[in-house]
Amino acid sequence: MIDICAILINIYKLGVPANEDNIFDLLIGKLKNIENLKDMKKFRNVIVHKYGEIDNQIVFRYATEKMEDFNKFIENIRNII
Repeated sequence: MIDICAILINIYKLGVPANEDNIFDLLIGKLKNIENLKDMKKFRNVIVHKYGEIDNQIVFRYATEKMEDFNKFIENIRNII
């Protein structure tokens, strides 16, 4: 998702993101649900960097209830291309 957003920034010639968090900010107005994308990235960071400390119930909730966010992202990208 982050890599696809970086490609879109390049296609739209939106400049160079200051950091990974800035990638989504540059796409405001181009993509829908920017806040959902930011939340997804935050969750990914928790899984990657705090694996031993994560709450399994939260992981299960994201895996069962939040998967629609990926589908929305995919639909959004399809509408762009």
